[in-house]
Amino acid sequence: MARLNWKALQVEYIKAYAKTGISIQAWCEKKGINYATAKRYIKKPETVFNNDSNCETENQNCENEIQDKSVGYKENYETNCEVNCETAKQNTHPPKGNTFAVKHSGYARYFKDKSIFDQVVDFSLKDEIDLMRQRAVAAIESVERFQLELTQCASGEEQEKILKLIKSAEQALDRAVARIGSLSDTNSSIQLTLETIELRKAQTKETLLKADKLAQELNIKNNGRNTVQFLDDF
Repeated sequence: MARLNWKALQVEYIKAYAKTGISIQAWCEKKGINYATAKRYIKKPETVFNNDSNCETENQNCENEIQDKSVGYKENYETNCEVNCETAKQNTHPPKGNTFAVKHSGYARYFKDKSIFDQVVDFSLKDEIDLMRQRAVAAIESVERFQLELTQCASGEEQEKILKLIKSAEQALDRAVARIGSLSDTNSSIQLTLETIELRKAQTKETLLKADKLAQELNIKNNGRNTVQFLDDF
């Protein structure tokens, strides 16, 4: 049996949520706290920060509530979670000896002269989009040239050959346009992901700062109560 300080646990949950996005129920299970009881006192950060006065009133009379701790109590859950996240990031890197991690990727091994791969190793997605646009323009120019040649054909056999060339150029144009659209969507998605990551970092930093401020305010109030109690006893 142990006495729980719900205000301190609230601050602890806010920090865990900022780092991992864990739900209240999952956090309580990890901490060995009864969720049915905890959900009355532990709230999401946005609720706490938007309703500081209400949060203070709710927690005032439940600070020393007794909680059965027979469930396995896992301390330092936030630290463990951070370690797991770092481990997951490290595991995404290919291990030594992995054939997919070689400098020139898998295609280079099929070419005797690998010097060309040194020139394109730093190419970006935008470079590939520009290349496909150039191919699309070249295909349009080919179609126009073949159509002009078609009007100058002297025999049906020559016309048939030119028509095949026109069809081939049009198909190349269609492939280039489709590829441009696909690459542009991918590039936009990457940019959105990067912006989301930066936003998430900023939100996490802000939440942690607010949690520290809340913890400091709680410590000041607790110290003030203890001083009053000491004077009364004296």
